Amino acid sequence: MNRIGNSYKLSCSQLNISDIYNYQIIRQSGNHIVDNYNVLYCGINKDSVTMQNFVNEFRRGKSKPINITIFDNIEVDKCIDKRSYETTEIEHQLLSKHWIAYSSFDAPESVLMYPERC
Repeated sequence: MNRIGNSYKLSCSQLNISDIYNYQIIRQSGNHIVDNYNVLYCGINKDSVTMQNFVNEFRRGKSKPINITIFDNIEVDKCIDKRSYETTEIEHQLLSKHWIAYSSFDAPESVLMYPERC
């Protein structure tokens, strides 16, 4: 449930189970300790509860710990591997607009939502 403005009215979004499986892996890399995934999330709901369920389901069955970064636009593919000083202002804006959430291997129960998505 999400609080609406400064009121006590609440809104909620129905968890659509098909959202959890509606994704595409953009990039994958790893080493002997951890795997890193950049994922294009194609579902409708992008709230913190849905993202937590998505991350939990994504991690299920993986043999190694994973870092997962979730985006909602395939155009980020051309700039996700660049260092911050290598990105142009347009690429930086593209990343910030379409970065939904992140969850690291060392805190798998936590999903950090991009500040504009909170």
